[in-house]
Amino acid sequence: RAAMVEAARARQNDLDQVRKFFSSEPAAKALRSARLDPVRIDRAVSQLDDQELAKLATRTGKIQRDLAAGALTTQQLTYIVIALATAVIVLIIVER
Repeated sequence: RAAMVEAARARQNDLDQVRKFFSSEPAAKALRSARLDPVRIDRAVSQLDDQELAKLATRTGKIQRDLAAGALTTQQLTYIVIALATAVIVLIIVER
């Protein structure tokens, strides 16, 4: 039972991390520029399995740290956001 509670907590933390990333102003701006629907991305993220969600949370956390450190340009961030959002959508399509 404790393992199930911990797994649920880890999943929620991962969801929060990814949602925070995609809802940040730079990411939201990149999604808008690519005409990607943030609501669709959010729904797709919530459908990822635990392993894929954990990987995405790790990646988005690193990207946020790099952005905060000034290691990414706006253009680089835009490309990264578009690639991650597209990957999320593709993963959901493939899993169905």
